[in-house]
Amino acid sequence: MTEDSKNVLEAGLALPIDDRLEVAEQLLLSLSPQQQDEVDAAWTREIERRLEEIHSGREALISHEEVMERFKTRKKI
Repeated sequence: MTEDSKNVLEAGLALPIDDRLEVAEQLLLSLSPQQQDEVDAAWTREIERRLEEIHSGREALISHEEVMERFKTRKKI
């Protein structure tokens, strides 16, 4: 990592979380803006698929707390 890169990283890490998220998003978008549309479309399809499973009753909606508890105890979700 160059000295300039280290300085930018250090400055970025000092930012509030919302600003860091925005900077991170913009940096990622700068790498391959055409692919971001594909990624967004894939996430949209996945969200729609999961919502359909919940609405149809094939999957149950569980709370964030339950997800975290299962993760901590490594139970299958």
